[in-house]
Amino acid sequence: MLCHNDQTDRFLLRAYLLVAPVALCLWHLAVSRASMGSGASKEEHTVAFMAERSTPVMLTPDVIDQVTGEQKPAATEEAAKKEQGGAIVHDAPLSETDVDALVGERVQEELARLRHQEVQKQLLALERKNMHSEALRRDIESLRGRQRILQQLELHPELKRRQNAVAACYRQHKDQPLECWQEVRDFRYAVERAGEVSSNSSNRLIKSWRI
Repeated sequence: MLCHNDQTDRFLLRAYLLVAPVALCLWHLAVSRASMGSGASKEEHTVAFMAERSTPVMLTPDVIDQVTGEQKPAATEEAAKKEQGGAIVHDAPLSETDVDALVGERVQEELARLRHQEVQKQLLALERKNMHSEALRRDIESLRGRQRILQQLELHPELKRRQNAVAACYRQHKDQPLECWQEVRDFRYAVERAGEVSSNSSNRLIKSWRI
């Protein structure tokens, strides 16, 4: 029993000799670091403590940082997870439902784009058709206007009389149409006075009667 107590005492003494210097040095190191500030740069080194009649205790920079409350940022996310003992999580593969949803979304986007293009083509075609319709409408209105002018010429009594005079002169002088210049002049003046057509229109009408 006495021998056992002696061994226990020696073990405790040895442990005290090992731990006491380390604890004292760590305390001094923490105090000095606190006074220098957390922003001060420190050199990476290994601190060795020698206890009397014992094996030297080696402290790595990581241990010192942990004791003083400072931690180095992990180089990568994987390294940090390894240090914490956690498993590295990789992106899980897409399920069949997710793939179908993604494909459906792309298809809907493409259909929307095609519909937009088709609508634009239809609008352009309608614009062109309307332009052609407008031109056709103007032509029809012009023809109707000319028709109204001719009808008015036929109904005007003075113009009708001058027209008959020109026609009679042409029938009388088939070989010498220039003899009808006076009748033609009177008819032209009558048309201009009526104000229904311009002089160019009257000339075209007179030329048609000459034929």
